Amino acid sequence: MIELSAETFHRAMADNPAVACILHHGAFDAAAATAAGADAADSPYAWARIDVDAAPGIGAMFGVPEGEPYLLVMRQGVVLYCRALHSASPEATRATLDKAAALDMGDIRREVDAGHLGRDAVFNRRACPTTWRTR
Repeated sequence: MIELSAETFHRAMADNPAVACILHHGAFDAAAATAAGADAADSPYAWARIDVDAAPGIGAMFGVPEGEPYLLVMRQGVVLYCRALHSASPEATRATLDKAAALDMGDIRREVDAGHLGRDAVFNRRACPTTWRTR
């Protein structure tokens, strides 16, 4: 398991096509890795962990509340899952990881791009209509 810091987090996410990261507070609980499925021999993920107490910006970016570890799953730089680790059983968490690994990232990218287009259209509508007039 890769131990990350605020300085290495973004680079690790960019360098690995599939990452499962445990976002924890303070001392790392090895049971969290087992509950998340990091012990699976055939895992398609690069496993990492980061102490969000030492990197509060990372914790804030993903909305990680204090006290409970979170599991972040990313593929090709897209966040597919970010939830409390103990909110599901280890079997349910592993099933989620398997589903995330099987997703067609082309479809996911198209959905993300469509969402960006929709968001941009909303922001553009907020401008005064005279802004769009050509002279």
